[in-house]
Amino acid sequence: MDQIPGLFPVGSLVGTSKAKPEVWDQGMKFSDTATTSAALAVQLRDAARSQNASATEAVIKDFGPKACGASHTPFRQPAR
Repeated sequence: MDQIPGLFPVGSLVGTSKAKPEVWDQGMKFSDTATTSAALAVQLRDAARSQNASATEAVIKDFGPKACGASHTPFRQPAR
């Protein structure tokens, strides 16, 4: 997930991209969101590897809104 910002170089808002201009206007926030998502993904992986269901469930509850949602909500246009 740390590689996500590199997938959106300046000037790549073309065609059928669902990215909002905020990806580039708020580049540091976008990068920070990717970093947070990567850290949460590691936590989820580690919790799953531990085979501790309650620990995994706790991470999953945060993962959606704090990883996916934190990126998609401000930086992705709704489905058309």
